[in-house]
Amino acid sequence: MKRRFRQMALALLVVAALLVLLVAGVGLDQQSVRLQAAPDDTATPTPTTPPVFTATVNVTPSVALIGVGEAMRVTIGIDVSEGCQFALYESTLAQNPPNTFAYVDPATAVVGPPGVTNYIIRALTPAVAQLDVTLYGERYCDDFWNWTYLYGSTVVVTATEGPQLPRLYFPLVGQE
Repeated sequence: MKRRFRQMALALLVVAALLVLLVAGVGLDQQSVRLQAAPDDTATPTPTTPPVFTATVNVTPSVALIGVGEAMRVTIGIDVSEGCQFALYESTLAQNPPNTFAYVDPATAVVGPPGVTNYIIRALTPAVAQLDVTLYGERYCDDFWNWTYLYGSTVVVTATEGPQLPRLYFPLVGQE
């Protein structure tokens, strides 16, 4: 039994030695053992830079001249650089001078979450006013989400006492 065990161990040792020589490539051509990539097959990494975040907030009133008691729509548009996103969380519509307009829909200046992009306001007093928007949200440009503020303003909006009708005078003609 010992003899048989020795013969099996010797046979396994010979097989293992042949495998080692085969893997090492002794006695074989190098190309038949190892695969080599052709020079044209190598991939060249192309460095890419994430886009830069830029945004423009457009604040557009439906009219530039409004009478006291009349309502108008204020639309907020956000133009974001290509490859980037902006998730709106909160919006604020401020007026300068204050208390020139009443907020109709929504009924408050600060809305969120989520923020809105349309306000309806009603003129309360005659004034020349500017509407300012502050947007709070998250920006993303293929890197990470980051909280940020965006700002925008309207051209001036004029609130007047209302439409002025021309006055007509009819003189009284009488006989004496």
